[in-house]
Amino acid sequence: TLPSYAVSANALVALQMNNADRSLVWVNRQSAVVDSVRAPTGPVPYYGAISAALAHDGRHIAFAAAGPLWLYDRDRKVATRAHTGIIPGQGILEPAWDPGDSLIAYRTLFNGPLMLGLYHVRTDTADSLFSSGTRNLRVPVWSPNGRRIVFQLSAGDTVPHDEIWI
Repeated sequence: TLPSYAVSANALVALQMNNADRSLVWVNRQSAVVDSVRAPTGPVPYYGAISAALAHDGRHIAFAAAGPLWLYDRDRKVATRAHTGIIPGQGILEPAWDPGDSLIAYRTLFNGPLMLGLYHVRTDTADSLFSSGTRNLRVPVWSPNGRRIVFQLSAGDTVPHDEIWI
């Protein structure tokens, strides 16, 4: 998987992976690391699959490594496991914060239905927004107004090409 990253006016925030050590690093315009946050520990990511998303407030991070979703609070320096309701053997990847930092869209993989899920940060609950059966969903991205989510739906037995859905 390609590393996750975000760009702001003053820094690049990138997911850095060195063997078992996974962390987010903040790099300034002079290429110096000015801050870092170690990813929550857990099982080794499946085939290197790992993703992270920085909230718009810059203080919260959502981590996923084909297992549970973790939320990291930079002020308190604490990671908590989100209650997403995934079943044993099911994993989460590609979290995406909504513009208001109150919702996180994510995709599931492995056991159970492949779906686009929605995690409610304030209530620590989750909903399924869309289930694709055996077609894989990828890269959920919020619209700027937070009213829509765009994602890729993979080709399947009856569909010869990947599709972009809103």
